[in-house]
Amino acid sequence: MKKNIPFILLIFPVCLFAQNTFQKVYNYPADAQCFGAYQTSDNNYIMTGVADVGGFKLFVSKEDCEGNSLWSKTYNTSSTIGNISERIIESANGDYVMAGSAGSFGSYNVEVVRMDKNGNSLWKKMLTGTGDDVVNAIIQTSDFGFVLAGKTNSFGQDAGTGFYDAYLAKLDSNGNFLWGKTFGTHLNYDEAFDVLETPDQGFALTGRYITNGAFHAMLLKTDSIGAFKYIKAYGDSNHSTNGFALINIPGGGFAITGSTTVLKNSFQDYPDEFLIKTDQNGDTLWTRAWHGSNSDSFENASSLLMTPNGDFVMAIATASYPTIGFVPNKHMILQTDGFGHIILARTYNNGGSHYPYLTKAVDGFGYLISGFSNFYTPDFNPVLIRTDSNFVSGCNETDVTSMTIEQQPQLFVKTPSCVLDSGGSVTNAITENSFSFTITSLCENIIDSCTITSVAENLNNHLEIAVFPNPANNFLSIHFSEIENAELIIFNSIGKELLRKNLSIKNSESIIDIRNLASGIYFISIKNNKEILLNKKISIIRN
Repeated sequence: MKKNIPFILLIFPVCLFAQNTFQKVYNYPADAQCFGAYQTSDNNYIMTGVADVGGFKLFVSKEDCEGNSLWSKTYNTSSTIGNISERIIESANGDYVMAGSAGSFGSYNVEVVRMDKNGNSLWKKMLTGTGDDVVNAIIQTSDFGFVLAGKTNSFGQDAGTGFYDAYLAKLDSNGNFLWGKTFGTHLNYDEAFDVLETPDQGFALTGRYITNGAFHAMLLKTDSIGAFKYIKAYGDSNHSTNGFALINIPGGGFAITGSTTVLKNSFQDYPDEFLIKTDQNGDTLWTRAWHGSNSDSFENASSLLMTPNGDFVMAIATASYPTIGFVPNKHMILQTDGFGHIILARTYNNGGSHYPYLTKAVDGFGYLISGFSNFYTPDFNPVLIRTDSNFVSGCNETDVTSMTIEQQPQLFVKTPSCVLDSGGSVTNAITENSFSFTITSLCENIIDSCTITSVAENLNNHLEIAVFPNPANNFLSIHFSEIENAELIIFNSIGKELLRKNLSIKNSESIIDIRNLASGIYFISIKNNKEILLNKKISIIRN
């Protein structure tokens, strides 16, 4: 039966093709630490972390396209110890989903909150166990559910002990628990720090895994329901190697980054950042490592991206370069070519800066670096750095390429034992409050202000059409029902038609190849011979 399709004209602030750059501090009269931030599809920003609002709590804060605060919310009690990877993502329909570790060190539970663009909670869930459950990563999957990765001693081989198994859990789009899997060996510290969905709709995790008595960087592959496929471990005995981020490589395989001491004497020495490229089976194609030459201290790579031309870019916490700050910790961006050879190394801020996290700008221009610092304020406060495509933000940055040493570490590849188990459940969470930041602009170059732009979108909740993911990379997945003789058209920002494809009612999903479209903002229209069924703005970002 044909449905009447109501439309509503959305009026909201966006910055189309913004090339703004800035460095901003989000001031709060106590500690507030940011562990991750992203540019959203409406060209604003969303960040998350923990804030001391009469005790540390998980927070989410949204900023406009110039970095000005729109709203900020806190949730359950948390801690600054052992909760360093709180993450927030944008879902396929524009909601935000935050995952953090609520509770205190040694007795965390995983909290997941889904909210709309204005911060109104749609659901709040707590994944609880009798022990310690920590989340380090969250992604939305191609079936619109959510997968979490971290560690647990509530379930698995190390349940009830002081040790941990790596943990992978899946929720559906409404926050209902679907399954939880543990991977590890008895009385060892095993942990997942990042997760991604693979082209075969399985999952890949990286993290740290005890092998031959030492931490090794892990690559663990599962199928779509978390069933184990293989595990590889990279490192050496008497050393510490940790995988903190990974990405899919076009054509198959993975790239993994993190920290390692294999070029030093032992695990007690300062680590270097590393990058591994593997094939689809986890076998290494090449390895690289870097460190600063001006008083070699620690380097830890926390996040990893690939540029449109195939370069790799890592965000790194470092203390190996000149500083005027009392604490030499700085944020650094390291860019390499597709073979891992250094192109650029640039530090940001002059000291006292911690936990950098790098994401791409969805408007097709530049990058976003987030973290926190006490260089500019008495307490730790969040810092957002919006750069252009050359990683230039406009202030407090230094090119340190000439002071960066590239090496080729010998990371032995092992296939350790892995014991599988399962467990998990969720309950509803309740706590939520509002608070606010004030902002100090260290520098800014605002080319495009937040102006009012109208975009017509179909808001009929009964029409089951979804475009996933957004931002997209190489392919778009169109999920639909009750469509007859429909076609999809993609336009660029000036209305030029770039792609047209028929959608068949015989299929509930259609995969659209968008590899010929450059990074940027596009508009999708789905229509039949009588009416427009869906209008939607999407972003394409090339990995």
